[in-house]
Amino acid sequence: MKQNARGFVHLLVPLILALIVLAGIGYYAYKNGQIKLIPQGNLSPTPATDETANWIEYINTKHSYLVKYPENWIYKELNQDYVYFNPLGVSDNDQSVSITVTNSKSTINSVIADFKTVRNITVSGQEIEIKKYKSGTSVFRYIAKVKNGDNTFTFGFSMYTDKKYEPYFDQILSTFKFLESSSTDKNNR
Repeated sequence: MKQNARGFVHLLVPLILALIVLAGIGYYAYKNGQIKLIPQGNLSPTPATDETANWIEYINTKHSYLVKYPENWIYKELNQDYVYFNPLGVSDNDQSVSITVTNSKSTINSVIADFKTVRNITVSGQEIEIKKYKSGTSVFRYIAKVKNGDNTFTFGFSMYTDKKYEPYFDQILSTFKFLESSSTDKNNR
């Protein structure tokens, strides 16, 4: 009987050591995020919030498009081919997002600059490139172009030293959409 007890202990000690090692490995993996526990119960996804939901709509009747801008921003329409948006209290040329419409049949000289593609975004169903140009030590210019028929819609953003308005370029651009000609009989703010 003593012999059986001794054999049982020889078998039990390695088994306990193996369990301790496995528990240690499991704990280490859990702490390092390699193992995640799944909570039980009814899980409902958190609804995504649309940061632009309460923004103001700008509607351009000549070119049949809509774009939204933040409530604490203003727009200035130089003509229906050029409009820009900027925060209240910020001068026109400092932190503005502009939309310029040109027609491929017109004879406008384009600006020649070395723009570098920094990211892609889908706007009005089109995959477009956002390009960046640096002028001097503190001025950056972003542009993105959307085509519709013979027209090119060029979005621009000039950034002088302060980067806090930079995210608004993509957000404003993401709200851009073409309208059906029957629904563009107003321009509201």
